[in-house]
Amino acid sequence: MLEDKLLGKWPRIPTYFCMIETLINRLRNHQQAFAVTLVAVVAILVSIPTIGFDHTFDDYSRLEAIDQMQSFTDAFSRPSWPGNLYRPIESISFYLTASALGDRPLSYHSVSVALYCLVCVLAFVVLSNVTELRIALSAALLYSVHPLHSEV
Repeated sequence: MLEDKLLGKWPRIPTYFCMIETLINRLRNHQQAFAVTLVAVVAILVSIPTIGFDHTFDDYSRLEAIDQMQSFTDAFSRPSWPGNLYRPIESISFYLTASALGDRPLSYHSVSVALYCLVCVLAFVVLSNVTELRIALSAALLYSVHPLHSEV
């Protein structure tokens, strides 16, 4: 009789472990979601002042090159300014921004801020797959505020 009671409860024990494991996984997912949000917010806050800026220095030469493009496929066949550099993704980004949002500084800077935020989040995602969450978060936050990226 006692054995039946004990054996009758045995199948429930793995269920409790599954519930605990589910709670731990949910906590990890919430931590990752919080970390992604934090990295995105920091990247946006650091780069948001650039939205109000006007075109500067080499922007005018790049815009002239974008005006000469007939389609985004020209980005793969023509070099980019300055010099003879091959930067098709930058050229496509500028071309699509000018086509969709207009040729205003606000358009270019807004897209740059959005792409910068995306790159910072992707850096966190890649790092979180190869290191601990706190190390990935620290590295992604450092990446997002590093002055090397001041040309957003």
